[in-house]
Amino acid sequence: MIKFVFIGICFAVVLGSYFFRRSTRDWGWLAGGMAFTLGADYFLVLHDNHVPGIAVFCFVHVCYGLRAYHSGKEQTDWKRVIFIFALVGAIILLLVWLESVLLLGGLYAALFATNLRVNTNYRKALHNAPLVLTGLHLFMLCDICVLLFNIPRYFGILPMLDAVFPFIWIFYLPAQVLLAFSAVNYKKILKTEEQTNHV
Repeated sequence: MIKFVFIGICFAVVLGSYFFRRSTRDWGWLAGGMAFTLGADYFLVLHDNHVPGIAVFCFVHVCYGLRAYHSGKEQTDWKRVIFIFALVGAIILLLVWLESVLLLGGLYAALFATNLRVNTNYRKALHNAPLVLTGLHLFMLCDICVLLFNIPRYFGILPMLDAVFPFIWIFYLPAQVLLAFSAVNYKKILKTEEQTNHV
């Protein structure tokens, strides 16, 4: 419960950062990604329900990937956005209907890999790129630990890797904090403070 509340606080930070944002579009993609994160953790953390949890998490990486892709664009191509969400949604509905955690996990991994690649490729245009990329790489380390922890459950080929469980949260929580603060326009805040100090 405490972990879920922590993610809720991160989402609240994102909502509050609207007043200190550099770009409404950049903030909007972050807010969407964090909202999906909160939704996914509702299923995973509170109910230990993997199928809907992974399904919702897929949209987190769609949002973050589109955030990076549109960071260097003057306008958002909404037709492309709607198509991507509809396509991912259709695939997810099929996999949820099949109740296939493994296939959902594969889709999730593919979306995460795409997200990382897009953010890396557009890092020069991405607002607060160090925060975003560090957050995403910590997120990746978290998911690697999740994979190692759950492999025995689904394949029964390894002893339970309980030792990795704490690392899931050691990587995940800082990742969410970094991402939560990544839409803030720190240069504007510092400039305002300098002007206040000179008055």
